[in-house]
Amino acid sequence: MKSMQVAGFVTAASASTIGLTWSDCGDSSTHGKVTDLQPTSFSPGDDVTIEGTGTLDTTITGGSFEIKMNADGLIHEDWKGDVCEAKTFSLPLGLGKVSWGGMSCPVAAGTLSVPLGVKLAASIPASLASGTIAATATATNGDNLVCVNAQMAKQAERQVEVSSTIGLTWSDCGDSSTHGKVTDLQPTSFSPGDDVTIEGTGTLDTTITGGSFEIKMNAAGLIHEDWKGDVCEAKTFSLPLGLGKVSWGGMSCPVAAGTLSVPLGVQLSASIPASLASGTIAATATATNGDSLVCVNAQMAKQSILV
Repeated sequence: MKSMQVAGFVTAASASTIGLTWSDCGDSSTHGKVTDLQPTSFSPGDDVTIEGTGTLDTTITGGSFEIKMNADGLIHEDWKGDVCEAKTFSLPLGLGKVSWGGMSCPVAAGTLSVPLGVKLAASIPASLASGTIAATATATNGDNLVCVNAQMAKQAERQVEVSSTIGLTWSDCGDSSTHGKVTDLQPTSFSPGDDVTIEGTGTLDTTITGGSFEIKMNAAGLIHEDWKGDVCEAKTFSLPLGLGKVSWGGMSCPVAAGTLSVPLGVQLSASIPASLASGTIAATATATNGDSLVCVNAQMAKQSILV
């Protein structure tokens, strides 16, 4: 495996619990007043019910709820439903789920209970486990029933990232039957936000007239992408949550035997969590007749200093 030393160090943030702070965001016209919310912390992987309790000055016979969730500028969810019915919503990338427990309508004036279910993946990056959940409910006649905001913050020993680059190590994964041999890959580091072309160069012992490529990308056990296309055509693929894009530059077919060039474009969001910027990109190409043309694996690792 080929590599290059990159300035910077990685210090792992130790996983802990997710702390919750909250506030009642209703006004004088809101019929429900939340006076407590429990629990005020939970662990990633737990299937927990976050229950807001308080008082209600009217009977609830029906209405609608809305839950908004935002995290790290990458997750933006807006879910709606019937206040009297339980409903569960999935987060992207298998990051977890959020649910409305459903009220036992009609709910008489007196004690108020607002049950929200939350389960975040045990492997969720710290930045994506920190964010806001806002829940509101409106009566059938349009009256405001309840409004509560919860702020999540994943606790860790070290949380402030002061500098980073993404380092690349790579290897040619072809065998004796593979026509192309990659002998160099440049650049071996880049910064989040850069629109960079990672070019593998080497030798080719046959003419390429056509064929197909496949690019596989995996990161943090959350991103699993598998893209395919024509080796002679450029093609761009988007990562979920606006995290970036990956592209195949396209070969200028026919490509004569001699020098080989495998251009891969990568652009990762400047705000991408460190764990999602660390992973693998595997690129292979196959000729029209089924022959193996090229195989290269690249390992990304976000270099950072946490203080």
